[in-house]
Amino acid sequence: MRAMAIVVLCLLGAGLASGSEFSQRRAADRQARQAALKELPEALKHASDGYLNALGGICQWLAGLQAKSDANTLLAEMAGLDSKNAALPGLKKTVEAIGAPAILDEAKQKELATRLKAARANLAGALDNLAATYHRAGLPRMAYAVLVQVLDCDPDNHMARQALGYVRAGTEWKDPFWAQQTQKGNTYAADIGWVAAGLAERTKKGEWFENGKWMAADEADKLHKDPAKPWVIETQHFTLRSTATRKESVQTAERLEGLHQACYREYLDFFLRDKRTPQMQFTHDLGKKMLVHLFAEKKDYDAEMKKAFKSSVAIQALLMLLPGFYTPATHASYFNQMVPDPYRTLFMQNQVASQILSEYAQTGVTGPKPWIGEGLCWNVQYALPDDSGRFTLPVGHKHPAVTKAAEMLQKGELPPLAALFALDSTAFHNPLTQNNGEAASAFCRFLMETRDGAYVADFLDFVYDSYKGQKSANLSEYVGMDPATLEKEFQEYLKL
Repeated sequence: MRAMAIVVLCLLGAGLASGSEFSQRRAADRQARQAALKELPEALKHASDGYLNALGGICQWLAGLQAKSDANTLLAEMAGLDSKNAALPGLKKTVEAIGAPAILDEAKQKELATRLKAARANLAGALDNLAATYHRAGLPRMAYAVLVQVLDCDPDNHMARQALGYVRAGTEWKDPFWAQQTQKGNTYAADIGWVAAGLAERTKKGEWFENGKWMAADEADKLHKDPAKPWVIETQHFTLRSTATRKESVQTAERLEGLHQACYREYLDFFLRDKRTPQMQFTHDLGKKMLVHLFAEKKDYDAEMKKAFKSSVAIQALLMLLPGFYTPATHASYFNQMVPDPYRTLFMQNQVASQILSEYAQTGVTGPKPWIGEGLCWNVQYALPDDSGRFTLPVGHKHPAVTKAAEMLQKGELPPLAALFALDSTAFHNPLTQNNGEAASAFCRFLMETRDGAYVADFLDFVYDSYKGQKSANLSEYVGMDPATLEKEFQEYLKL
């Protein structure tokens, strides 16, 4: 019933008149999203109740077998899911009372695995339904996040895999590019990338096969240090042309792909704009891969700047001072590997994020207002892989831009939003005016997080329209807050 009410509210909102009632339609949609978001904690708890009960039953079974270690493992998982679960105290007392712990034999270990797999599959089914509810309620980011939890429970869940864009590659689920490579008879090796399966063993031992002959890996790196013969590393979304070592090039390509995943998840409403379907389908096809150039030597980077921008010496000189940049004029990014980290990586992630957003929206040379593009890119430039290897973003005051903006507010140095919004590209990037990027990024984080994310869809619709050239797009009309309220609530967010 709750799910039906949420969907009805959304449909009512979508049915309001357009034009002068633009803000009313958005307000109705936002009200529906807020209702769904308010129910999220209880909905997640309800979905996990059956799983907790199943774990409790398995724990009792293990206690009866005197398998104290395995039982404690399940108790820890239960406590992590719900530390106040009513069954926990009694289960703990039962397990603690085991005086002669036993180790499960092979048959019982298999039975334990079967029981756990069944329990997790049931949880995945409940989460499937929850994801579908949030998708219908106009909350694709929440639906996506729940589907990721589904795969954590049930890695072979067909519905979640297909919704997230995976395809079958033999007995495994992989992204389309991975599946394509395996179908070609290639295999993936860490720090080496894709190679023909028949060449893999020798390649892993430090050799490389090219032009009909084997050579040492460092000899191959020297060969490809020539800008005319760079390594060409392909991933699902990128083509990296690099004169760095093969290992450095593959690691960079993997980072770019991780950044793409983080950018897509964070700005999902942007990427799904005009592409939403009744079914959950979260894929992002550019039609062509994004091109990134990585130069191991600054002299080669500088030479490329002189060639690409031969008509403007001033632009050449400016770009030679930077670690790299993205330009929609050539639909490519260029980076200088010799710039020290972490500055190089942050700059690369910032510019490639710009490339991802701009190439998707097909903006051409003219993009949105600086605070929009820069704020979005500064936001995701801090994405890092978590323990599972999934690139994620820090949130709230853990995000460096929010921390910096909060400090600026305390010192009276935070620019008013009206002033930030009015800056053109030259003024925004004026080296004498510091921290516009952090301020814009922090404001974007505020819009993504305030009121539990109720404004995400409105903000990212505004972003999409801005990228598509609708310069008259008014943020207040999209989010339903006048400029003074935006300023006040943003500052309150920074003070938390």
